[in-house]
Amino acid sequence: MKIKKVIISNFRAFKHAEFELDDFNCIIGKNDTGKSTLLAALEWFFNTNKKLDSDDYAIASICPNDCPYDSIISVEVHFVGEDIPLGEKSTDKFIFNHDFKRNDCVCIKKKYMYHPNSLEQQIGYSIKQFPFKQIGKILSDCSVEELVNYYTKIKELDDDANELLSELKSQKENRPKRRGVGQLIHDEETKKTENKLKKNLCEKLYKLYSEKNEQIINDQWLDFDDEEDRLPLDWFYSYMFHIYTSQTPISVYLNSIFTPYNTRKLYDSIKEVKAHTAGKITEILKTNYDIGQIAFEEQERVNIFTEDSLVFKHDTSSINIPLKNRGEGIQLAIKNAVIKLLIEIYEKKQSAIFAFEEPETHLHPSAQLEMYKTIKALSKNPNHQVIITTHSPYIVKELANDNINPIVVTQEKGSNESKLEVLSKRVLPYVSMNEINYIAFDEPSIEYHIELYGYMQNKLNKNVSEVDSWLKGKGVDGSHVWYDTRTFSMEQRTLPYCVRNNIDHPLVDGDGEKHVAYTNNNQYDDREVIKESIEIMRNTIVNNPNDFA
Repeated sequence: MKIKKVIISNFRAFKHAEFELDDFNCIIGKNDTGKSTLLAALEWFFNTNKKLDSDDYAIASICPNDCPYDSIISVEVHFVGEDIPLGEKSTDKFIFNHDFKRNDCVCIKKKYMYHPNSLEQQIGYSIKQFPFKQIGKILSDCSVEELVNYYTKIKELDDDANELLSELKSQKENRPKRRGVGQLIHDEETKKTENKLKKNLCEKLYKLYSEKNEQIINDQWLDFDDEEDRLPLDWFYSYMFHIYTSQTPISVYLNSIFTPYNTRKLYDSIKEVKAHTAGKITEILKTNYDIGQIAFEEQERVNIFTEDSLVFKHDTSSINIPLKNRGEGIQLAIKNAVIKLLIEIYEKKQSAIFAFEEPETHLHPSAQLEMYKTIKALSKNPNHQVIITTHSPYIVKELANDNINPIVVTQEKGSNESKLEVLSKRVLPYVSMNEINYIAFDEPSIEYHIELYGYMQNKLNKNVSEVDSWLKGKGVDGSHVWYDTRTFSMEQRTLPYCVRNNIDHPLVDGDGEKHVAYTNNNQYDDREVIKESIEIMRNTIVNNPNDFA
């Protein structure tokens, strides 16, 4: 089972975002554009303990006191795979509101709606914005006491409801004080009565509001008789989402790997697992680092890995150095080793998605590439998917070499809304760090400008002036003023010519008054001007494929 597609609506910086997932995926973009938000949305989807509030609404549409219909926060995930059991179990009772099959995918949508404080406000607010099923969801989340109080404000309870309410009060008053089987049986009977009363009141309220509403929607009512029917399907529990950041302690990595084993193995077996783990980490680290033996010190909770228990043992000294006293580089190297262990240990039948936020943090370039390759190896498992976010041009260059198209998160200047884009096609015939930095991180460097202009010269077999004439012939504006640095005569040229010549032949301010050429020509070293010139060359190359075949 794997994720094919994710659709996010109204979550933090994203009004709407859709993206597909392969086995290995990379999210790139500038700081504070929304890369981490995409992972946070998936974490909320998979983690039933993760809660949202009104602050999580998309900035572009936030209005919690009067939210429009499209301001529901939702994350929809499309699953594919032969191991998805669709069975006969009612999908209406799935905890995530929607569970349906579409185009050979199982699509599950988890939603969050801002609820005002009072039940009256919730229902009145929902009537205007949502179909009846959502009203049913609100009612089903209420306690019996809330429903009774609200219903009695509208009209008196009928005989059936009064009888159930009296029975419930009597059962609660006569609850056995001593724990035992009798108390459990009594509590079970009380729960059934409570559910019957809740169902009775909900159906009446539901019918009352449906009669007032012009839109008639046939919707199956929730069944309260069996609480287990409202839990997620079993196969969903088998899917795991792990998210790691540069601040994630190594113990979290280790426990996420071994905790399933810890619950099933005895004390001695856990000690063996720890010894094996320490030996493996040492073996992996010694290929690049001159270190002693990694070990886990004895501790009371032997079945749990902790940061304090991991130490470095040296043959020449009896002093053990705690991991927390070592540098960030060594700590990340150990994380790299642990990820390699994770690849070995995880059961192949376990479906999982692993997310890593900026795994290159604190690592030098060669270590960044090693970390990238280690993480990428996780995705070789047929049941695993991997997502990383990164700022590293070295990693992005490797993506290009591996023909992996990253997801690019952008945010327009002055806007709070983030959007997803596909990485623009490279125009240079080789993998260029300068081009990668420009496309991925919006860095219009002088070096990239030089590369593009040199590429045009070589492919067209023309000198600088001839390339300028060729650009004019392709419709590029040739009215930019350039003062020749030898004669100081004014010429009219294309922007790429002016930027290129200012890079190669800069005017240095001499003695006395500045010549007008100094002031004019140096305007072409502005960042936005260089970016505009780069775009002119890129577009011209793309629009004239025969000249650059």
